Amino acid sequence: MLAVAVAAAALVALPAVPQGNLIRNPGAEAGQASPSGETTVPIPDWTTTSTFTVAPYGGGGAPDFFTFPPRSESQRIAGGENFFAGGFKAGSSTASQTVDVPGATPFIDQHLVGASLAGWLGGFLSQTDPGTVTAEFLGGSGAVLSTLTIGPVTPDERDRDLKFVQKTATGDVPTGTRAVRVTMTGVEVDGTYDDAYFDNLSLSLAGPSLLMRVRCLGHRRVTVTAGIPAGLKGRSVTFHAAGHATTDRKPPFTTTFVRRTSSPVVAATGVVTVGLKRGAIPGRLVVHCP
Repeated sequence: MLAVAVAAAALVALPAVPQGNLIRNPGAEAGQASPSGETTVPIPDWTTTSTFTVAPYGGGGAPDFFTFPPRSESQRIAGGENFFAGGFKAGSSTASQTVDVPGATPFIDQHLVGASLAGWLGGFLSQTDPGTVTAEFLGGSGAVLSTLTIGPVTPDERDRDLKFVQKTATGDVPTGTRAVRVTMTGVEVDGTYDDAYFDNLSLSLAGPSLLMRVRCLGHRRVTVTAGIPAGLKGRSVTFHAAGHATTDRKPPFTTTFVRRTSSPVVAATGVVTVGLKRGAIPGRLVVHCP
């Protein structure tokens, strides 16, 4: 057991492309909303300008009782209790945060990583206050190497209603990227409120992964093979299946086990050489056998 724990710790320490949503507090659920939507509140994990704020679904309170997207819209988009808003008499307002990606560096510098930026953007009826979200890929000096942008949404896209529209943009992460700065920007065009609304933002990176294949044998036995993507050199693969961890250090990297359930999940981590460094890549397979 000690040897397994040490091996697992060594895998965790290797550089790897981070998984999942990299944005902290992506849906304005951390911290408190402005009860009226008119006041500025601290937003955990975000640095704001002007009167950028967090408003509650279902409408604000006194003094002006602004109309905001209803709770039914939150239910439609799984928006929770709150959303981001440009704010009262904002002019132009922003909220930004920077995400460091040191573990992905060896893969980024070999042109092996892509990015996806997504979010729900909304507004007020026929008003045209534009809202955009940008992801700026920053080099070590802080210089902007490239940018992904989603938005704005037009009143027609929202059916001139209090609806949110999902937007997505994808692209390659440029060589030399060391961090990503995500910024929401709202501009007040009509009325006295910057009705650029944002919710459920997401920034994810996609790097190389193991090519998993299954072979169904007799007596509920299964063999799983993990292939190494082109351009990388495989060093070892550790498989987690049927409650056990096994490591194969010679290609073809395989494991064989007995199925205890109808559709077991096999997770794997491959140690590879990328450029002049070692890194880790993931793999996952749901086994389906007759």
